[in-house]
Amino acid sequence: MSYRMITFAYERLRSWFPRVALLLFIGLIALFLFRRRWELESLWHLQLVHPWWLLLTVLAQGFVLSSIAVQLQLLLARLDRRLPLRTVLAADLHRVAVSSVVPAGAAVGALVFARQLETQGIRREASLTAILLYGALGAVSFFALTPFTLFFVARQDTIPIALRSTVALLAGIGLLAALLLGGALVLSRRIRTSVQRWPKVNTLLSVREAIPHRTLVAVFLLAIAVDLLNVLILGGALRALGYPVSWDKVLIAYQLGYFFAFVLPVAQGTGAVELAGSATLHMLGLPGSVAVAAILLWRAHEFWAPLLAGTALWLQREPLVRRAVDRFPALLLFWSGFVSIFGLLEPHHHRVFPRGLERAVLLEPWELSRHTELLLGFGSLLVAQQVWRLKRTGWFLAVLLSGITIVQQALGRRDLLVLVLSGLAFSVLVVRWRAYRVRSDVPSILRGVSFAAFSILVVVAYGATGLVLLSRHALAPPIHQWWEAVHILIVSGFGLGTWPVHAETRYGAWFLDSVGVLAAAALLSAVWSLGRPVVWRYWGHPAERARARVLIERCGNSSLDFFKWWPDKVFYFSRDEDGVVSYRPLRGVALVLGDPNACGEEAFDRLLRDFLDFCELNDWEPAFHQVGTRFLPRYAAYGFKWLKVGEEAIVDLGEWSLERPGFKELRYMVRRLRRQGYRFEVRQPPQDDTLLRELEEVNREWLTVPGRRERYFTLGQFSPSYLRTTPVALLRDAAGKVVAFTNLIPSGVDGEITIDLMRRRLEPHGAMEVLLASVLDYCREAGYQRFSLGLAPLVGVELPVPGMDPVRERFSRALEHLFSFRGLYHFKEKFGPRWESRYLVYRSVAALPAVLLAIVEATEGRSSRTRATAVLEDPHSDWFLLPQND
Repeated sequence: MSYRMITFAYERLRSWFPRVALLLFIGLIALFLFRRRWELESLWHLQLVHPWWLLLTVLAQGFVLSSIAVQLQLLLARLDRRLPLRTVLAADLHRVAVSSVVPAGAAVGALVFARQLETQGIRREASLTAILLYGALGAVSFFALTPFTLFFVARQDTIPIALRSTVALLAGIGLLAALLLGGALVLSRRIRTSVQRWPKVNTLLSVREAIPHRTLVAVFLLAIAVDLLNVLILGGALRALGYPVSWDKVLIAYQLGYFFAFVLPVAQGTGAVELAGSATLHMLGLPGSVAVAAILLWRAHEFWAPLLAGTALWLQREPLVRRAVDRFPALLLFWSGFVSIFGLLEPHHHRVFPRGLERAVLLEPWELSRHTELLLGFGSLLVAQQVWRLKRTGWFLAVLLSGITIVQQALGRRDLLVLVLSGLAFSVLVVRWRAYRVRSDVPSILRGVSFAAFSILVVVAYGATGLVLLSRHALAPPIHQWWEAVHILIVSGFGLGTWPVHAETRYGAWFLDSVGVLAAAALLSAVWSLGRPVVWRYWGHPAERARARVLIERCGNSSLDFFKWWPDKVFYFSRDEDGVVSYRPLRGVALVLGDPNACGEEAFDRLLRDFLDFCELNDWEPAFHQVGTRFLPRYAAYGFKWLKVGEEAIVDLGEWSLERPGFKELRYMVRRLRRQGYRFEVRQPPQDDTLLRELEEVNREWLTVPGRRERYFTLGQFSPSYLRTTPVALLRDAAGKVVAFTNLIPSGVDGEITIDLMRRRLEPHGAMEVLLASVLDYCREAGYQRFSLGLAPLVGVELPVPGMDPVRERFSRALEHLFSFRGLYHFKEKFGPRWESRYLVYRSVAALPAVLLAIVEATEGRSSRTRATAVLEDPHSDWFLLPQND
């Protein structure tokens, strides 16, 4: 047989082994269920006679997990270094979860354990050696109990011969394992000498020799303690069911049942362990249903609890799972409010909901009036909305309400379903309390609380006055004192509870209802104010803008960098002062201009992660406007999507020349205006007042064209103080009058320059084309390599073909009204640029409408705050000063 055939057969066997193991696992489970089907059916009729024993078994299982973690901690401390017990326990639970679900998963689980500890600085050889020694000593400790089992079996004459034979087989295997282990220890040096040609085995043996015998003895004693605790858990399960079996029989059942966890390599012998353990207990005289129930309780502690804990820890790494767990209490609260509100529509003689559905309400009506129940239901919806957004205030209210419900159910009605739901929600809220950290707007909270207090005073004044006045003819019994009216208001819960007075007229009934309406409106407004997102009311200090400017100029990445430190922006600085984010908070959206500026890839990742955490803390939706393709993979790693918004026109000045083919029309315009006496000029700052007045006249004439207006956020606006400090390129006619101008500003890209304002008079035609062609020649001679003509919106974005889709065509025309994107594209295309895509990066489709509205408000200057802070009206400022070109 050739080597190739052997290799092929081995690979086929290796590929089929997981399938065979899975079928074996399913077969064992099916065999157990089939053989014990009658006992399983009778489990529904069993009751816990002594439930306190279950508490003892849970504590024992906690000691089991802790003992295993301590064993691994001791071994790792000798092999490499000591780790916290919590870290070792988490890694071991991950190992248990993987080794339980993967066929022959002991090796895979050990590898998972080693890889996880590698993140803590533990060498892989040390982790694998620790797992190997832990498993070997665990097997030795298990078989060390076999002589006691054999002794107990020999003492009892009633044990069947089959059970005696199985125990004898177990003792023989234990003796053989002891002989092999002893021989390995005696011949360890010879083995070490013979395997020197195998580096990995030699490394493991050398690492093993670093462990002193005292540590091995301590680990062995802890392994014995783990086995004895498992015996205690099985005995406690039997006693909880009301069958105090002697401990020698419990030891026999444990040894014979758990033996199959060593024999079968699939899911720790699941199915076979249960079958053997329940059969052993049944042979020892217990009823079949009790034997099955006790074994299942023991396996729930010994196998399923660590498996589920490890799986939960493993899944906790997934952001989707964490978000689902954190929002689970919100779903319970929403369900509670839904049932509370719509349950009021159910007449007593006609049930809208299925019978028993109202038992799932998390917040009980507490036997108050329907007004109170309606208010509590609506309040639970508001609290659910805050918990869904991970609000700290929502967490506090949810913990308070669920805690009250738990106490009420435990002391009062004792509805098991409501108690379980409330306890589950309370547990998630308490365990995951760090996740509920989103802040609310403090001024809004204060205004809401103040409004609620003021409203309560109004309700007291209104209600007390009405009770005194209307008790004369519309209410009974009569009320004569003001303090008595206030007391009635408080007793009735400000109209939300049961009134101690009754109405004798329709007017009196309306008055009593109106008091409850006013009180409910006041309380609900206060609850609503608790969940408001943070509204940014403070703008950057000049010192912060100076810091931001230094970082942006040092870590530039975009032609928009010049506008990132304008006064209409707010800045988020990295903790290491190596990056900054320039953004604008608008209506719950943190709108970032371009990419964050950071010096280096790692600094960008840290800055982006911290900024997203900052936005989550303030309940803002982050969005990045006009970003390039460089950092799109970074955004995708955080679950962001992107939408193309246009393309930026970049002219390569190294190849720019009017004499190149394709510029015939542009050459004609330039030569025609030059023949007519038009001349190009660049004025360096500072600009004088005479020129600024002339430029303002050109700007006013440009604004008379329909559709022309100042835009914000991504562009500058005409301001004498702004233009005074930037180079201005002019086109003058033969009489010396300015007919077109643009100002030059720096770009964050090395070797690139760009422009901001482009203004012209109505005549002559082609003045702006001639001006920009001259600017390109000027910048090329000044030594620049690139020239950015700015963004052409919606270029490269699929738009409807005219006449094909009337609805989409109307949408296209509406966009054309906001911005002449087609005309702008054709204008910039005349200069033969290279087009680079620009994107809007957003988190989810649901947030996209709010993001688009924020962009419109920011760029169109819809708010007075935007227009007021867009430019600095300080003629002595050097904020926008551009270094002069030679």
